[in-house]
Amino acid sequence: MALLTLLQADIDEVIKQLQVLTGLKFDNYLYNFIEKRIIYRIQNLKLNSHVEYLKYLKSNPKEIEEFLERFTINHTYFFRDLDVFKALENYFKNYKTKSKIRVWSAACATGDEAYSVALILDKLSKRVKNFSDFKVIASDIDKRAIGVAKKGKYSEFSLHTTPDEYIQEYFKRKETPYSPEFKLDEVLMKKVEFIEEDITIGHKKKIKYDIVLCRNFMIYLNKKARNELLRIIESKMINGGLLILGLSESLLGVKSSFKPIDIKHRFFIKRSSNFIESNKKQIEELIKKTKIQKPIFIENNLTNFDELELKNNINETTLKIEEEKLNKQIKYKSIEDQRKTIEKRAHGLIKRELIIQEQEKILLKNLSYLKKREKDILKKSKYMEKLILFIKEQEKELNLFIRNMEFFSNQLEEKENHLNYKEKQINHQFNQIGYYTNQLLQKEKTLPKKEHKHIGDYSLEVVDEKRIDHIINPNKDLELTIPVGYYGVLNLHIQNETATKFGVNSLGAGIALILKDDSNKIYAFSHSRFPNSSASKQGYHLVSPHSFINTSVISLLNTMLYHGAEKNEIKAIVIGGARLFNDFDLTFQENIDSIKRELKKNSILTEIEDLGGLSEKAVKYDVINNSLYVKRAWEFEFRKIN
Repeated sequence: MALLTLLQADIDEVIKQLQVLTGLKFDNYLYNFIEKRIIYRIQNLKLNSHVEYLKYLKSNPKEIEEFLERFTINHTYFFRDLDVFKALENYFKNYKTKSKIRVWSAACATGDEAYSVALILDKLSKRVKNFSDFKVIASDIDKRAIGVAKKGKYSEFSLHTTPDEYIQEYFKRKETPYSPEFKLDEVLMKKVEFIEEDITIGHKKKIKYDIVLCRNFMIYLNKKARNELLRIIESKMINGGLLILGLSESLLGVKSSFKPIDIKHRFFIKRSSNFIESNKKQIEELIKKTKIQKPIFIENNLTNFDELELKNNINETTLKIEEEKLNKQIKYKSIEDQRKTIEKRAHGLIKRELIIQEQEKILLKNLSYLKKREKDILKKSKYMEKLILFIKEQEKELNLFIRNMEFFSNQLEEKENHLNYKEKQINHQFNQIGYYTNQLLQKEKTLPKKEHKHIGDYSLEVVDEKRIDHIINPNKDLELTIPVGYYGVLNLHIQNETATKFGVNSLGAGIALILKDDSNKIYAFSHSRFPNSSASKQGYHLVSPHSFINTSVISLLNTMLYHGAEKNEIKAIVIGGARLFNDFDLTFQENIDSIKRELKKNSILTEIEDLGGLSEKAVKYDVINNSLYVKRAWEFEFRKIN
C-alpha cells in the first residue's frame, strides 16, 4: 500500500472528531506526533481516506480504545535508567520530614515507574530508623495501561534492569508455557494508588507532593501545553519539592520556579521566590548594620550570607552601653568640658558615618560580583546542557555501532558453525566413497573378467545431508520453537510426526510466515529478519535462506510442494514487522513491503495478517485446531486470532 498523504484540513477534521469522542485535549500535543498516528491507523485499517476513517469511528466504538493505545507512549519497565533511581534513593536517605512522603508519578503507563519508587521507599522504611511513611499516586490517560498496573503482574522483560534484591523480596515468580510471570507483593501494591486522567488538563488529587516524576512525556507536548503542565505540577508541589524529568528533557528557556540541582539525572528543586531577588534583600539588610573592613568575596558559595553578616555585624548592645557611659561623663563636667566632649562625640559620629558609607560601597561591590557570578554559572549551565545532549547522541551512536558489531559477530559465528558442519559432512562423504570404492575393488577381483564391464551397474549409498536451519525436535508441549533464520515443517500424514504446534517467542521487526495446505494437512513456518538477500555478503542467503524474506518465501513454498502440498491450496499467515526504534529506522516497513511483494509474486493468498504496531509479539499456531494465538510484550496471555 502506498504511503497515505492527507491535507492539514483533513487531519484537523479527524482531530476534532477524536477530541469529541475521547475527551482528550489534542491541541496540547505536537501536531506532527498526532498526524503520524492518525495516518498509521487509517493505513492499518486499509482505509483510503480520512472520510472513511470518520465513518469507521462512528460505527466502531472499540476503535477509540485502539487509537488511544497507540497514541500514548507505554514503553516502560522497572528501574528504567537505573542510575536515576540510585540517585533518587540517595536523595530519600537524606530527606527529612515529619509528615508522610507523597510522590506523584505522572504519565505512569503500566505502573512500572510508580512501583519502582515504592520499592525504594519500602526498603528504606525497613532499614532506616524513624523513616517516614509514604504514599505514591500514579496517573495516566490510557485505561488499558492502568488496568495492567492494578493487576501487578509483569513479564521478564519488565524486570530486566531490576536489582535482584527487589525481585527476591517483592515478587513471586510463576512459570507459564511461554515465559515466566512475576506477581508484585500485595502489601506494597496498596501503597500505590492509580488514577485515570489527562494530566495536561489537571490533577484530581488535592494534596501537595514532595516528589513528582514526569519522565519522557513533555517531549510530545507543544510549548504552550508544556508550560501549562509545569504550572499544574508546580501548584501540586511543596516549596523545596523535587521534580524529575526524562534524560532527553530539560527546562532551558522555560520560565518557572524550578532550578536544577542535578543536571545529569534531571533533578529540579521548586523554589518559592526568585533566587537573586532574595539575595538582594539579604544584602540590603546587611548594609544597615556594618563596620568597615576589607571586602569579603564569596568564591565557593554564593548563598553564604550568614558568614558575611557575622563578620560585619555591629553589636548594638555594646553601643548603647558606651553611650550611657558618655552621658554620665557629660553630666558631671563643666560647660567647656561638656562642649569638648560633645565635639569629640560629633567627630566620632562623622567618622562612623564615613565608615558606614565605605562599607556600603564594599557591599555594592559584592553585589555586583554576585550578579556577574550568577551570569557565569547560568552560561556554564547552558553549555553543560548542550554538552550532555552531545554526549547522549554520541552514546546512542556508539550503542548502535556495538549492536551492529554484535549482530555481525553472531552472523560470523553462525556461518563458521555451518562451515564446520558442512566440512564434517564432506569428510563423511569422502569416507563413504572410499569405503564403497574398496568394496567395488574387492568385488572386481572375485568376478570373471567378462563381467568386469558390468561393474558400473553397482550404485553407491546416498548420503542424507540434513539442513542445519531445519527445526525438527519439539519441546514438551509438542511445539516446534522457530528461532530467527530457521524453519519447520509438519506433515500430519506422517505417522511418527509428534509435533502439533509452531511457535516464535519474540518477533520484533522480523516476519513470521506460515504456509498452510489444510486439504493435504501440510504446514510450514519460517522466521525471517531481513527484507532482501541482495544486501548479504559472501552468499550468506545460501547458508541461511530463511534469514531473508525474499529467499525464505520461495524456499518455504518449494518445501511445501516437496512434501505433497498443492500450490492452489496453499494460503499464508503473516505476523510481525513491529516498529521498535526511532523514526529513521524503517526496517519494519521494508519487511512488511517485502513479504507482501513476495507472496503476490508467488500467487499465494494471505488468509490472516497482523503486521506493524509498536510492540514485540510472540506467536503460537496450533495445526490440529487451525488456531492462531498472538501475545504482545506487555500482555501476559495469548489472544486467539482465529
